[in-house]
Amino acid sequence: MKASKLLRTGAVMITALTIGIITGCSEDGSKPEGGHVVNFGWKPVFSPDGGKIAFGEDDSTAVWIYWLNGDLEKIIAGNHNGDYCWSPSGDKLAYSVPGGLDKGLWTVDTTGSKLKLSDFGAYPSWSPSGDSIVFHGYDYENSICGLFITASDGGGSVVNITLSGEFPQWSPAGDKIAYLIQASDYTLFIYYVGTGANSSLTSAGPNFDWSPDGGLIVFDRFELTGSGANQYNSFNINVKNLSGGSAYILWQGGNTPVWSPDNSYIAFENMSGDISAGILTISPSGGTADMITNNGYEPSISPNGSKIAFRRSDGIWIIDK
Repeated sequence: MKASKLLRTGAVMITALTIGIITGCSEDGSKPEGGHVVNFGWKPVFSPDGGKIAFGEDDSTAVWIYWLNGDLEKIIAGNHNGDYCWSPSGDKLAYSVPGGLDKGLWTVDTTGSKLKLSDFGAYPSWSPSGDSIVFHGYDYENSICGLFITASDGGGSVVNITLSGEFPQWSPAGDKIAYLIQASDYTLFIYYVGTGANSSLTSAGPNFDWSPDGGLIVFDRFELTGSGANQYNSFNINVKNLSGGSAYILWQGGNTPVWSPDNSYIAFENMSGDISAGILTISPSGGTADMITNNGYEPSISPNGSKIAFRRSDGIWIIDK
């Protein structure tokens, strides 16, 4: 996942209908949550090795690493855009700084050693090989905006690949980059790395994630649901197959979906109108959903799918799936 973007605003329904049934709840609507690991922070992100998470300080002035053995370390001190993401090897983070002398795109390793890659840019995504990073931004020197690619070791030039687009995310195989273009609504596009071609995939919302095999994309979308007098606007979880066909609604009333790396489930924030109602998981093929917590945001899934990290008002939690 990736960095969660701000949700679009607009009219919302009073109550949300769902496709399927929520299970796994106790009488008070919760599930045992045994892992309150840090009493502050937001947007936890599991490392590819599953041994640690990165998360931001509440006021976006620092990034911390929590090791699952209990160690905690501040790895970045200073303002950031909340777009930190792990390298495939799990030994570095890429992130961006919004302004000041440090403005631009950076990497930092787990010892705190930093490297500046660009004087501009935000929302980086590593190539699966780890040698390149794609990001969006505006190159003021050359008056060019869109998506850019640069070498992760800082040894190459910054190359513009599209003239518009935001929030790029490399596919698992490294042959495609998904990204969004926003006009009145978001549209999800695919950039083909080998040919440089671009294609419009579907209307979407601000948050999306690739399936592990790269054949599908899950995304949220604020859309009109129902028919006739029963129509209402809802945040929904949708899935789109890149090989064709229309996107289908996996769950009515949800946002910020993430696909488990082991392909066993999709986790997302359940929504009641515009209010978060906890974190659910559901099979990629649909059906019954399982409630992980009735109070949680910004889920991140461990590489083997066995743990979910998330934010609550009292800090960061990691619990067993």
